[in-house]
Amino acid sequence: MISAGYKYGYVFPANLLLHAKALTTAEALTFDLAPDTRFEEVTKPIIAKEFARLTLDGKRIRSRMEQSLPEFLLTGEMILASQGQSANEKDTHFIWEAFYDMVLENLRNWEANAGAFQSLLNRPVREVLRNEMGNEAIDRLIKNAWDEFAKLEGDLPKQQTLGATITIHLAGATLAFYNTLLKAGKTKEEATDLIYGTGWKIYKRMGEAPMLIAGIFSDNPHKRMELATQIFRMFPFTAPDYGWAEVETDKNTVAFNCTRCHVAELFMKFGLGDVCYNTFCKLDFPLAQQWGGKLTRTGSIAGGADKCDFRWITGTKE
Repeated sequence: MISAGYKYGYVFPANLLLHAKALTTAEALTFDLAPDTRFEEVTKPIIAKEFARLTLDGKRIRSRMEQSLPEFLLTGEMILASQGQSANEKDTHFIWEAFYDMVLENLRNWEANAGAFQSLLNRPVREVLRNEMGNEAIDRLIKNAWDEFAKLEGDLPKQQTLGATITIHLAGATLAFYNTLLKAGKTKEEATDLIYGTGWKIYKRMGEAPMLIAGIFSDNPHKRMELATQIFRMFPFTAPDYGWAEVETDKNTVAFNCTRCHVAELFMKFGLGDVCYNTFCKLDFPLAQQWGGKLTRTGSIAGGADKCDFRWITGTKE
């Protein structure tokens, strides 16, 4: 390969040669330790994951848009990602095929292990409970919690949107795990703290995408906060299941009110509005910090107010 590059005047970057050397060494070692292993099958998920990471990189996407959009508007055609290079259709197909295979495999695993919804929650629950009890006790608690959830699920209010359907099911699962933790001997405060810790592990990941997408369009912290909160209100906190009202405020704050929340209503139905606030509602405070700002609130529907007031402070002037 190096000889071919030399023949046609191509100089391989040093880091590419180091990668090739590392892959060759890993492949040779694999053949010695596990001769039946198909090296390309082992590396496919890794390649697909790296491809997805690079594809969804905000700065890279914005750079491509800045490069391609003027050309598209003027000529109706998209220029190549980098001048003088063409995409290898076969390699691109291979990457997407690997990515698709990885998604399908995950879906199969979820279905085989009681569905995606339970799989979504079981892992962070185990991580949080690991310091509280042994594996057998955790397995037993998780089973009991899902049995409890099965009793609640039929009475969950029907939602009009997918996002709200997800959040109302998360609320039902929260109630089930809360009741199960109480039956396992945890105090109300201990159960609430454990559920909050589990919720943050999920919410933290959910909060990454809106800010990454917002970063594609703006470097301004205030504008990014505005876009990120708009995306979150589009999904999973989707109208009309959730009610939203814009609020005029200063240029350093993104402000709006939530006027309807079925999650809070569900908790309050069981007399657990305080649990809703200390699990679901409180997750927005560290999310604001993750997004580079600060959240202030004075009221919550779960606490008996007529609205949840959100004030996301960025401290950045337009």
